[in-house]
Amino acid sequence: CGRLLLRVMDATLVVDVGGRRLAWRDAPPSATETALSTAVEVSACSYLLSAKAVALAERWVSPLALPSGEAFFRGPHALPTTGLETTFGDAAEAFRASGEALGGNPLEFADVAFEFQVFPRLPVAVLLWPADDEFPARARFLVDETAGEHLAVDALLGVLELVADRLVCSARSE
Repeated sequence: CGRLLLRVMDATLVVDVGGRRLAWRDAPPSATETALSTAVEVSACSYLLSAKAVALAERWVSPLALPSGEAFFRGPHALPTTGLETTFGDAAEAFRASGEALGGNPLEFADVAFEFQVFPRLPVAVLLWPADDEFPARARFLVDETAGEHLAVDALLGVLELVADRLVCSARSE
């Protein structure tokens, strides 16, 4: 009927191709009622137009390692780790609870880490090292090495912002 259903983390985006409309089905309010929703919708359209039938490399890399990543993810386009560090910097268990609530798969990286399947061929890992006596909290993102095959870095930024936002909002709702 001219509609595509795209799984976006724990929600579904309905893409009405003929009607040129997007609508969220079963999405939590935090995912749809913010300016972030527009960025994610643009990223989803970009993904649908660009994704290739490429097998995952199953090698995690920093988004900075993707083509143009080092130059792009700076200044106003910095990776969205600050909110994660602020929210979970002294609350590793809250991060663990949020990751589990969002259906993340635990990873053996960092002190606490989760993998989220954002789009069908786009897993994103979020790593957290809580603050301690010597170091401040640190959060990092990793993506599959093939992420650049499916999304340009500007569209990937919208995806990473979604993941960070959903984790923080999940913690606030508990």
